[in-house]
Formats: sequence, structure tokens, C-alpha cells
Amino acid sequence: MIARLLPLLLLLTACPAAAPPVADPTPSALVADAGADRVVVLGEPVVLDGSGSTGAASWAWDFGDGATAAGPTPEHLYAAPGHRVAVLTVRDAVGRAATDAAVITVHEPLADQPIRNSSPLVGDGDTLWVALPDFDRVAVVDRASGSVTGHLVVCGSPRSLGLHGGVLAVACSDDDRVELWDAADGVLLEAIDLPSGSAPWAALPGPGGALDVAL
Repeated sequence: MIARLLPLLLLLTACPAAAPPVADPTPSALVADAGADRVVVLGEPVVLDGSGSTGAASWAWDFGDGATAAGPTPEHLYAAPGHRVAVLTVRDAVGRAATDAAVITVHEPLADQPIRNSSPLVGDGDTLWVALPDFDRVAVVDRASGSVTGHLVVCGSPRSLGLHGGVLAVACSDDDRVELWDAADGVLLEAIDLPSGSAPWAALPGPGGALDVAL
């Protein structure tokens, strides 16, 4: 009997033991990425970008103004200016969640007209114009060298200059007059006589031939 069992024991010891089951690898890290902060003009849509998120199976957005959307790169149009926080929530295949946010700054469209001002000194590019009230002149100065390249002989006691669209306005308080000059050519375009005692202190040319005068 022992002789019969011996081959069986030898066979059993020769067979390797069954390998234990291998556990599932650790799920990849879940990271939400709402993209960079954005600045947009009111009336223009903004495209948010959550495609940089890792391990995500779904994307849910809260735009901060009551609107929501799904997907990695949704488009949204904000109805009012201000700062909004767009929150992204991503989930992986097993339901874990992660969040990130991007600040969206919405501003009104910028003015297409440059700021206008009136002062004893105005500049445009490489040229400055300086009012000389004691000499009834406006000096033309090269900005780079600081040297005077010419003079405009203007009305009495020029107090303030205004420049817009190549037109130089000169307000002369003593003569109750505003003169408009071609800034590039130094040619008098128009002289506007005001009622006696008006004493114009500032003048600003504007688009469409408009002229603002402070008395």
C-alpha cells in the first residue's frame, strides 16, 4: 500500500501551488484643472478649458452666474460685467470627485477714442506743443532732442492746448478766441471769436469736428 502511495505523493509535490489572485492596480490620481484665469469683453463668449484634468471621466461646470454645462471645453456668454468664479467638478470612473476654479473677469468694451485733455503742454508721438502766454506763441518741441523746432504765432495769451486727430486747439483768454491749427503743417485752420469776456481757458477738439471749450 505504501508503495502505491509513493508515486502519488511525488506527483503532488512536483506540481506548483496555485498563484494568489493579483489585486487591481491603484486607480490613477484624479486632478481637476479648470485652466487659467480669463479676461473677456462683455458680449463675447468665453471658452473654458478643463482638458488638463487627469483621470476624469466626466466634467461639470458652474459658471458662477447660475448657468451650468458639461464637457471639458464648454462655451459661455456672460450677460453682465464683473468677476465670476467658474468651478469645475470632475469625476472618475468609480465616482470620485475633484474640483478646481478659474476667475473670469468680464469688462465693458474699451472706448475706441483716445483720452483727450487740455493743458499748457500736449504731445503726439515725437512732437510736443507748449503754450507761451507771455509771448502769444506756441513752441513746437522735438521730444527726442528737447530742442525747439519752431513757433506758432497765435492769439493773445494762449492758456491751454488740446490735441485730437491732428488738430491743435489753442485757447486764448485775452483775445476771447479759440484757434484751430493743423498740428502737422502748422497752418491755421479756423479762428473762433467768442463773446467779450468769455476768456476761454481750455479747448478740446473732438471727433466729427466737435469742439469743447471751458470759459
